[in-house]
Amino acid sequence: MHPTFNPSMMSGDELEATLVDRARIASRVFELLSSNTRNGSKHNILLVGPRGIGKSHLTALIYYRLKAAATITETQAIAYLREDEWGLTSLLDFLIRVYESLTSSDAGIQLSSTLPFGDKRSEESEQAVWNLIREFLKDRSLLVIVENLDTVLANIGLDGQQRLRGLIQTYPIWSFLATSTLISADLSDQKSPFYGFFDVIRLEELSVGGWIARCFVPVKS
Repeated sequence: MHPTFNPSMMSGDELEATLVDRARIASRVFELLSSNTRNGSKHNILLVGPRGIGKSHLTALIYYRLKAAATITETQAIAYLREDEWGLTSLLDFLIRVYESLTSSDAGIQLSSTLPFGDKRSEESEQAVWNLIREFLKDRSLLVIVENLDTVLANIGLDGQQRLRGLIQTYPIWSFLATSTLISADLSDQKSPFYGFFDVIRLEELSVGGWIARCFVPVKS
């Protein structure tokens, strides 16, 4: 059905049916992100593991679970960025992707191609996009799902990271579910803006023997 495995192209039911050995993690992350809308605290979760270990599958599954919960979507908007954001090279690009993700299901707006922001280092342009995001959110909080966080942080640079961190502190409505292949210096250096920001969950390699044992359960006579 899916010759090239691409979780973002699968339905929630397909993702649930093909989930292997991650049920406890999926439930725990869903519970934490759900609590963002109940008590005001915000959870920022980073799933870490090598390519092919199942990070995209897990994030897509959690996204569908959150979208299916009406009480969550009423108070929390979700911006689910594409897995490989190759054109993202600045904080402005990041904010535009967030806005386009939020509005794509409503209006199909492509902000990057319709509004001339000029210099991508312009903080006024960043603020203009953020104002549009806030207008869209109204009273809701914002959950951003972003994969390959190590690459994203490297692309927006230290200045962009500092401005993004400042935006998050000024407007404490943000939360994140992110993935990364490693803990880069942008996350591990004590001088980095996002040092200590994420709760890290490391995904372990699946055991082939364990997978077979779980999938082929003997039928009782």
